[in-house]
Amino acid sequence: MEINILNPSHMDELIELLSQSFLLPYKQVTWVNEKSIRNCIGIFEKNKLVSALVINPFEVYIRGKLFTLSGIGGVATLPEHRGKNYIHILLKEAIKISKDRGLIFSSLYPFSYEFYRLFGWELCGFQKRYRVKLRLIPKFKETEKVKKIPLTDWNYIKPVYEKYAKNFSGMIKRSDERWENNIF
Repeated sequence: MEINILNPSHMDELIELLSQSFLLPYKQVTWVNEKSIRNCIGIFEKNKLVSALVINPFEVYIRGKLFTLSGIGGVATLPEHRGKNYIHILLKEAIKISKDRGLIFSSLYPFSYEFYRLFGWELCGFQKRYRVKLRLIPKFKETEKVKKIPLTDWNYIKPVYEKYAKNFSGMIKRSDERWENNIF
C-alpha cells in the first residue's frame, strides 16, 4: 500500500474509481480535470489506484472573519478493496496535509453521519432546502424591479454576495473561478 498525491496521469483511474464507487456513468464524473486532480490523494496497491479523496481549499466566513478550510469530498474506495481501513488512513492523511497547507478548519458533506463518526467526524450544522410554490409567496413592491440578468453579468452579483456572506458563518468566499464553475 502506498499513499500519493494524484496528478493528471491518474485522471482515468480516478474517474473510473469514482464512477464505480458512486455508481455514476463515467461521463458524469465531470469535476475531475488537470487542476482539480492535484488536490486529490490516493492509495495504490500494486500501482493501481484503489481509494481516493479530494482536499478542496476554501476560505470561509466565521463571525465576519475569513478562515481557511479544507473541503473533503469524493471519498471513495473500489468495492473489492473496501474493509481495509483505507478511508480512515486517507482521512488522517488529509487532515495532516490540510494542517501542513495552513487550512485551519475542515468540512465534509457525508453520505452517512454514522459512517464518518467512526473516523472522528461530527455533525456541526445542517443545510436545508425548501421548495415553495411561487403562488404561495406574496407579492412585494420590491420585486417589481427584479429582473433576470444574463449569466455573463455574474460580476454584478459578486459584491452583493460578498457583503451578505460576511454576516453569516460558514459562507464561502468565492474566487472568480468558483463563480464561473457554480454558474456555468
